[in-house]
Amino acid sequence: MLDLEYNLRFPGQYFDSETSTHYNINRDYNPVTGRYIQSDPIGFDGGVNNGFGYASQAPIKTYDSLGLYTVYWGGAGLNGAYISDQVSALYGAGLRNIQIGNNASTGEITDGLRTSMFRYETSMKLLNNTLKAQGYEEVNKNKSADLPSNYSLEFVNTNTNLDELVEGIKNHHSARVCLYGASGTGKSAFAKHIAKKLDKSYVIKSGSSLMSKWVGETEKNIASAFREAMEEEAVLIFDEVDGFLAERGQAKVNWEVTQVNEMLVQMEKFDGIFIATTNLIEHIDQASLRRFDLKLEFKTLAPEQLEKIFISYAKELNIEAPTANELHTIRSFKKLSPGDFATIIRQSKFKKIDSCEEFIKRLKEEQKLKKNKDGGSMGFIS
Repeated sequence: MLDLEYNLRFPGQYFDSETSTHYNINRDYNPVTGRYIQSDPIGFDGGVNNGFGYASQAPIKTYDSLGLYTVYWGGAGLNGAYISDQVSALYGAGLRNIQIGNNASTGEITDGLRTSMFRYETSMKLLNNTLKAQGYEEVNKNKSADLPSNYSLEFVNTNTNLDELVEGIKNHHSARVCLYGASGTGKSAFAKHIAKKLDKSYVIKSGSSLMSKWVGETEKNIASAFREAMEEEAVLIFDEVDGFLAERGQAKVNWEVTQVNEMLVQMEKFDGIFIATTNLIEHIDQASLRRFDLKLEFKTLAPEQLEKIFISYAKELNIEAPTANELHTIRSFKKLSPGDFATIIRQSKFKKIDSCEEFIKRLKEEQKLKKNKDGGSMGFIS
């Protein structure tokens, strides 16, 4: 086991990331984390029996993912499946089991998840810095592994040649790009695609992971994200950036202004690739928008793209090719995105799709959930 941070073994203790001070099991000063001991590098404040482990040997050759660990929290009445889903969204398969006690509020759980995710990221950073210094391969580096197996720029609807854009970013090594458009149109996936094409890891942050109820903490988290990406020479991706760059003229409290200012300062200082995504570009501060080199709109799928992506997923589902009449129906859908198709594919894991007819039926159901410009349901347009 690797002892990563003093404050992670003793929740509530402040850790000064600026000085990079860490402590080993004897709490002796040790500027480089290099000892293998038993520790709890990930922990909920106020929680007990938090475990975090890496199966390793010297020299380190292979690594386990986060092992099975259990979180005990004083509280009851919370749905364990719901909490599991929330944690899985943050950690993926890393968190294997959760046990919730009595009377924990949803807010306490949410704050705990954010704190734990921050500590996990910090722990991984310290671990990788040590491995890099010792000449070993780093672990847990995002290399766009979570892109769909059939990911293709053919399924992205923009007015820009995306291959040329990626090549330009690759040649210049620096860019500030804002990707905007409806949910599910592929903004975050394209940002990860850029990282993959540039053979870089990526650091991805969202509002839920950076926002804090403590004064000044959100600004600190924003600065830390930029610093992390710079140190790792990674592509920095901010999802839901409208939460950090809201129109300052509409601000009701001071901290809404200070977090926008912090974002702008960090963007100006950052000499790397910064990609922001938003569904609500109209809510972003106009001065902030001018800081981006490029604002690129992502639209819902065009008719020919609907046909291509349907055929691609039909092959993945191992169902027959669509007939001419079915293709006509598919091309007539409005406001569908790659994310809608991905949702249906996830459904198929537990709700089987065995025909094009069933696939189209599911798309119609997604279609009914769409809203038109007046806010009403669009329904299915034949």
